[in-house]
Amino acid sequence: LIGSLDDPSGKYLSEWADDPRGQISIRQLLTMQSGLRLYPFGDPAGESMKLMFASDINGVALKTPLQDEPGGVFRYNNVNSQIVGAIIDRAAKAKGMPGFIDMLHDDVWCPLGNGEAALWLDREGGSPHYFAGAFARAADWARIGELFRNRGKANGQRIVSPEWVDAMTSPSAKNAAYGLHIWLGKAWQRQRRYS
Repeated sequence: LIGSLDDPSGKYLSEWADDPRGQISIRQLLTMQSGLRLYPFGDPAGESMKLMFASDINGVALKTPLQDEPGGVFRYNNVNSQIVGAIIDRAAKAKGMPGFIDMLHDDVWCPLGNGEAALWLDREGGSPHYFAGAFARAADWARIGELFRNRGKANGQRIVSPEWVDAMTSPSAKNAAYGLHIWLGKAWQRQRRYS
């Protein structure tokens, strides 16, 4: 669905095709180095809550302005996750395939032996919160951990390529505790850089 993690996001998002944000690579979104504005919780204008409770979550995410040069700073930001989800969903549907959530359900979640999960949608029939709100049993989440521990295999079958697991679990350039959209579980430290 995606040619390369280094593709510019504007290749997949028509709203950003002629916008400087369209040059943010998918890799920069996955490593939380997009440069997109982070609205701190408790900000006076309530911008941080707009993403959380929007009736068009993708629309809100796509309106987020740049704050820094893409690739320059690690800043954990839920907007990055929402935009990556929208990119994958749109790329799949453009090729006549089911959307991102259906593919995740059929190709990863269920082959692990997991039960059904519920998603937090922005409205009935709308978009999921790609950054939060997948409600499942603890045992199902443990199987996700086992998938990584076993380098992409579960129940005797290959679910995810070992190359993709290696890529996801390799430290990113700006934060050694973070890979491609995954915390790496580094050794305990008194204070850990989050954003």
